[in-house]
Amino acid sequence: ERLGSGTPQGRITKGASEVVWVWFDLRGVLQTFQDTFGKKYIYEEVAYVTYEVLSGGAAQAGMVDATKTRFMDGWVRVLVQAGTTNVDYTISLTVVTHLGRTLNPRAGLKVRTVSED
Repeated sequence: ERLGSGTPQGRITKGASEVVWVWFDLRGVLQTFQDTFGKKYIYEEVAYVTYEVLSGGAAQAGMVDATKTRFMDGWVRVLVQAGTTNVDYTISLTVVTHLGRTLNPRAGLKVRTVSED
């Protein structure tokens, strides 16, 4: 996302009963350091990640499962479930690094249930 942008750069679409994994690529905003041998670059460590799914600014607790959050090598994976069809949401991550930096990437989520009858 552009610095200071309040608009999500990515959009995900899912059905109301669908459970999806959403990946956030943080490699462009995490600082890199060389390892002790100077041969490999490593990303700053992530201290913790929290996330919420918002609708009209209100958190939708039933759509998240924080126990399923994973992060590895500059990526964060979160689980998004449920939702109401024809409603747009925002997935908002809060990432705190070992350097004390707080990152807040967002993605748009559209819930659309399509009848294939």
